[in-house]
Amino acid sequence: MKLVATIIFFLIIAGATWYFGFYNINPIPTPESFKEKLSELNVQFSTTKTQFENGVMDAKTYKKSLEDLMDKQEKLYAEVKKYTWTESQIAEYTSWARGIMKFPSDIDNEYQKYFK
Repeated sequence: MKLVATIIFFLIIAGATWYFGFYNINPIPTPESFKEKLSELNVQFSTTKTQFENGVMDAKTYKKSLEDLMDKQEKLYAEVKKYTWTESQIAEYTSWARGIMKFPSDIDNEYQKYFK
């Protein structure tokens, strides 16, 4: 009887975890995670651009890929804007607010170059 009760208990816990999505809790963002995400975006952009320039990717696919990258970039910028910066992180905040997010990125420039 104890075995059946234990199994039911674990099934209830697993079901609640699945239902409420506790398995997909996002880690708390940090300035380092912002830099990592930006770096990943830049690598993806470089790969996509190289494929387009080498003729591996057609213009329609390239446009869609750039739009997806711009969406990811906007989500990253939204995370950066929502983040509560501490006194010791003012230099990093300035880098993001007055540099990275202020001016068009390479992704934006490439999209404008071919599709606007």
